[in-house]
Amino acid sequence: ALEALGLAAPVRRLFRRLQADGLALDAAWRTASASHRLVAMHALRIAAIHRIWLLAARLPDFSPRHGVTRAALVARILRLDVPAAVDLLEEVFPSRPDPAAAMDFGEPAGPREAATYEAEHAEILAPMRRWFALVREGSAAIAHEVGSFG
Repeated sequence: ALEALGLAAPVRRLFRRLQADGLALDAAWRTASASHRLVAMHALRIAAIHRIWLLAARLPDFSPRHGVTRAALVARILRLDVPAAVDLLEEVFPSRPDPAAAMDFGEPAGPREAATYEAEHAEILAPMRRWFALVREGSAAIAHEVGSFG
């Protein structure tokens, strides 16, 4: 997904830069090591982010509506703009049937079921919100652990 969005090279550059900075810090300050708790918090936060990305990969295709495409929403999720992306996805995939479908327009209605996307809400959108809440909590915990708050 990162390659399709043109983000693969910048992410690799960022990784190499962070890796070089980490190696330089290790060489300059050998006595300082991250606590096991901090490492575990980072690992859990990254795992939650990966889970969000895996859920984004499960999004069904849809025609462009509300001025947005599936690719654009996946890109927002990859950038962790999860709340806004899920808000748009809830408009694209409504959990309740359209009230206009039940209206009588004086014509015989064809056999059709009211389209709802309850499964998408239960299996993708709601879990994505919960995982993102955990990412935020993890970020706050990491900030407190390293003393960068206040």
